[in-house]
Amino acid sequence: MAKGLGAVAAGCALLALAPPALAATVAVNGVVDAADPDMAVVFIATPNCAGQGATPIAYDLVEFTVDQTGSYQFDLTSPGGGIHLYVHENSFDPAASFPTCIAGSNDDPVTLNVNLTAGTTYFAVPFDDTFAQAGDSWDLTIDGPGAITVVGATAVVPTLTEWAMILLAGLLGLTALAFARRRIARLA
Repeated sequence: MAKGLGAVAAGCALLALAPPALAATVAVNGVVDAADPDMAVVFIATPNCAGQGATPIAYDLVEFTVDQTGSYQFDLTSPGGGIHLYVHENSFDPAASFPTCIAGSNDDPVTLNVNLTAGTTYFAVPFDDTFAQAGDSWDLTIDGPGAITVVGATAVVPTLTEWAMILLAGLLGLTALAFARRRIARLA
């Protein structure tokens, strides 16, 4: 009986320490408004950047890197539906950003799947896609197979996943049960 509990406890411990299947999700938010800088619009045929325009539009900038090459999903929402997204690779020039624009969407809400390369600098660019340029708040989530590091963001403290916590609690319960049985056996 004790050997069986020991094997279960060891299995629970290994599962609790295993890394999660999805490596990273990063969420950032902001507001595009009249106080933000302007850039020249890039024409989009979702998910492709199609050409450089001249009309000025307000934008925010989120610089980031990834540590694993693969497909990353970008989800952006805004209450008014007028904030959309460009993704740039290596550099960002607001006067002529088309050459480095690798993906974009003016769908509402925005969902883009983009192949990213480990160690490369990227820029997520939420922009006001309305004629009025009145601005709006936005929420951006990036999911992918590797760690996503947002430049200038505060460090994220790693925590155990929900399943790891459940397994750890089970391990502690089984250990307590084993000690209680041993104590009862000694007293009898």
